[in-house]
Formats: sequence, C-alpha cells, structure tokens
Amino acid sequence: MILALLKEVDFDFEEVFIDGNEELERAYGLRVPVVLVDGAEEFETRVETDLLRGALGGDANGGD
Repeated sequence: MILALLKEVDFDFEEVFIDGNEELERAYGLRVPVVLVDGAEEFETRVETDLLRGALGGDANGGD
C-alpha cells in the first residue's frame, strides 16, 4: 500500500527490518508495522491509506 501511494504522493520512504536489532525489537516488538511521518509515530499494526495520504500532505480523498 505504501509503495502504491508513492505513485500518488511525493515522499521519502525507508523500510527498516527490526529482526536482529535488539534496540528496535524492544521499541517496536509486536507493534510492527509502525509508520513514522516526520519522526512521529502515526500508525502501528494497521495503516489506513487515506489517513496516511493526509498525514503526508496529500488530499485524503485521493488528490494531491
């Protein structure tokens, strides 16, 4: 869903795997996926497309 949204809204995306990283496993554990926008946690375990689009500055109804 995030990769598809990249085609609509211009934003930087970095996927980080926490497996084997004790600090990240402690911080995020069973809450993955966790999505941060501008360093702030916006979503955990479930990401809603329209809400993420809005958090990224795109129109929540699908436009930019």
